[in-house]
Amino acid sequence: FQGLTHLEMKNLADARRALEAAIQLAPDYAKAHNALGNVYRRTGDIDLAIEAFTKAAELEPRVAEYAYNIGISRLDINHVPEAIDALKSAARYAPKDADIQTELAAAFMRNKAYHDAVQVLEDFVKRCPDDDRAVEIKVRISKLKKKIEDEQAAAEAPPPPPVA
Repeated sequence: FQGLTHLEMKNLADARRALEAAIQLAPDYAKAHNALGNVYRRTGDIDLAIEAFTKAAELEPRVAEYAYNIGISRLDINHVPEAIDALKSAARYAPKDADIQTELAAAFMRNKAYHDAVQVLEDFVKRCPDDDRAVEIKVRISKLKKKIEDEQAAAEAPPPPPVA
C-alpha cells in the first residue's frame, strides 16, 4: 500500500496523492481515510484531517484510533468540547490505552473540568496498575488534586481588605 509507505517515509505529498487515489478505488477502506487524515494533520490541514478521520470512524466506529485522531485534531484547533466527545468515544473502545486516557484527561483540564480529569486517570490506574506509565499518572493525579485544593482554598478565602 503505497500511501502508507510514503507516509512512513515522511514523503507527505506523495502519500497524499497515493492515499487520495486509493480512496477513489476503495472509498470504504477506513485505514486509507485515517492515513490520509494523518497526512492532512501533519501538513496543517486540520479541517481536512478531521473530515478524513470522521469518515474512517463512520466506516469502522469501534476503532479507537480513529476517534482518538478526531479528538487530538479538535484539540489542535481548540474545539475542546468536541475533542472531549471524540476522546470519550476512543476511551470506551480502548480503556487500557494510556495515550487515549491521558489525552482525555488533558482535554478535561483544558476545559477546567479537573475532577473529570482526575476520575479518568484514577480509573485508568485501577484498570491498569501494572502499566509502565501508572507511576507517572499517579504523580499527575496528585498534582491535579493539589491544584483542585488550591483553587478551592482561593475561592473560599475572604477578599482582601479595600485599599484606603
